[in-house]
Amino acid sequence: MALGRGPRRRLLSSRRRPASAERVAETQRALKFYAVVVVGAALLVLLAILARPKPVDVATGCETDQLLPKAHTVLVIDQTDRFTPAQITYAKTVLLYEYDRLHRYDLLTVRGVGENADTPLRNFKLCRVQKRAEVYGIAVNEDQVAHRFETVAGKPMARYLDSLARVGEAETSPLVETISNISREEDFGPGVGQRRLVIISDMAQNSANFSQYKNKGSQVALPTELGVFRPDLKGASVRVHYLLRPSLRRLQGPAHEATWQDYFERSGAKDIKFGWGVGLGDAKR
Repeated sequence: MALGRGPRRRLLSSRRRPASAERVAETQRALKFYAVVVVGAALLVLLAILARPKPVDVATGCETDQLLPKAHTVLVIDQTDRFTPAQITYAKTVLLYEYDRLHRYDLLTVRGVGENADTPLRNFKLCRVQKRAEVYGIAVNEDQVAHRFETVAGKPMARYLDSLARVGEAETSPLVETISNISREEDFGPGVGQRRLVIISDMAQNSANFSQYKNKGSQVALPTELGVFRPDLKGASVRVHYLLRPSLRRLQGPAHEATWQDYFERSGAKDIKFGWGVGLGDAKR
């Protein structure tokens, strides 16, 4: 007799119950939180890497592993005539402005014009370093930043500006020769990406080679052919802070400016401005 089969047991379903909407939302919130944490940690690491100072010369703040600066501004201060207190204040403002407009590690050279163009007068170089106000306390020590700025830039600039009060009268003013020498310096040559020449001067050229003091101070154009004294300023920006002197009223003026405008254009400069006023209309970089 065949055995009868008992009632089949209902097989348990292999499917899980669908998660509740609350559990799904909770999981999504957790994933978002972890994602934010991971991204934040990555950004902090990146910020620490970017904020880490490059190897620099402790005296100048310049990178030690870079042969040429990416940008170089040369500030030429004509020291062949005495400065009034107001002119010294103006020179200070121009110096600070030109330094501030640089990007970090860009180079600034301050050079005086003296009787001998081959011997730079009161010359110093320094690179742009950060100020306390330019850092945010993340991965950097604000006190160290402030100390480095004072050591590299603040004190040298103050000493230089103090020295302007001791400038006397000179027999010659070799501007052409000085500019020519500057254009041939390795760190201001065509290999530098951005070159900027800033001059504070009455622009009264007077040397054995070229003089604008002939005919009792009347305007004398510079020669078209300057020979070995022709500067190479191709692509450079030039800013001339034109210092007017009562003793040079027969020389200075539009015709005198035009002579120097032509001089810089023939030297290859692309952006030339004359005037009096900090920045001469330039915006900070």
